[in-house]
Amino acid sequence: MQWLGRTAVRNVIVVLISFVGCGTKTLAVNHKFKASSSSSWSVPEEILRFRSQGNATGRPRIVLVGNGRGLLNTAHGATIDSHDIVGRYNFFKLSGFEKQVGSKVDLWFLGELREPGPLGYRGTPRGNHGHMNLNIRPSRKYVVPVVYPTPKGCDPLKPSKCKPSKKAMLARSHTVTEVKKAYKKYKLDSRLEIMPLAIEQMLQTRWGYTEQYPSTGLLSVIYCLHMFPGYDINMVGFDFMNGQLGHYWEKIIKRRTVHSMSGEGNFYKFLMSKGLIELFLWLDIGCMRNREYNWQTLVSHPEVVPLPSILIQAREKPTELSTTWVDKTRHACYVAGASMAGTVAAWPEFFEAFKLTIDGYVDRGLCIGEDQAVIQTTCTRHLSLCRFVLPGQMQGDPWFGMLWALHHGVNVDTL
Repeated sequence: MQWLGRTAVRNVIVVLISFVGCGTKTLAVNHKFKASSSSSWSVPEEILRFRSQGNATGRPRIVLVGNGRGLLNTAHGATIDSHDIVGRYNFFKLSGFEKQVGSKVDLWFLGELREPGPLGYRGTPRGNHGHMNLNIRPSRKYVVPVVYPTPKGCDPLKPSKCKPSKKAMLARSHTVTEVKKAYKKYKLDSRLEIMPLAIEQMLQTRWGYTEQYPSTGLLSVIYCLHMFPGYDINMVGFDFMNGQLGHYWEKIIKRRTVHSMSGEGNFYKFLMSKGLIELFLWLDIGCMRNREYNWQTLVSHPEVVPLPSILIQAREKPTELSTTWVDKTRHACYVAGASMAGTVAAWPEFFEAFKLTIDGYVDRGLCIGEDQAVIQTTCTRHLSLCRFVLPGQMQGDPWFGMLWALHHGVNVDTL
């Protein structure tokens, strides 16, 4: 395994302290993912240099909230709204979904075809595809990327080959004019920012991503990395990484898109592999008995780890009805404490819930005994904080099988 730098390790020590008295534990943090990515992908030097400085625990946070249907089964609203900056996309909906997605809006990213007002999409009949809720205003700005198709043969090592044609730039200029006109009509132009052309150009020549039509979501991540270099960036609701299209407020399932969802999904894994989206992995010393993963990259499938939750091994899936304060001497304990994985954004929230659970045991005069009881009680009282790998989703020992899932991958829709 490869250890993270000192700053990142501090973040995990908080989790280690929470388990004191619950058995002997060792802590391992895997930072070397085997992401399926293009050999041309890279991270600009200034981004890596800035990220290596300072104390990560004190940085402000941005969360980018996708519109994936997986959000329906969560309760992340309060966590989302606790971020310093919340970014949302296109024609998102808040009313009736506050528990799942929150209500705060600071940055509103919209594709160039999405327009203010009742029309919704430029060039389509009224009401066909939804529309912008004009009662919602971002505290900072609307950000609209106006993209040009990546030229065929674009080569990051030869930036001149990525230069858009005059025809493409004329078309972009026309679209920019149309977008500005539409926002001015509804007096929204004072908060409108056309995403700088340099963002798309850097995505191609500095980051090495050359798929033809980068999505608004991908461009927003690069935008935030460059425009807010002192912030941690978290993501939730990006279901397309798991091959799922569609929006949480709709019953219909989106069938196709012009964007390369597999390419973008792999690019996000690449960002994880570079520590721009950090994963922390907790291992019980018992996990070390299995020599299968010696000298291998343990987390070969970081996409298995849900961005806003902690991934935990369990013999069966807890339910909302199983809210008993678990006493291992009297109750069935089916959650394993052997291994847990989550992002830097998810661990602090789980830690707070874990602390409150321990306080609850003390207040009730209950015996904790082992960490499994506290983990299980924490998860059943805060279901949105935990996702579970079950025996049928992996191979090997059911108490240590999450290692298999992280290394070989599982169908995340079944977690």
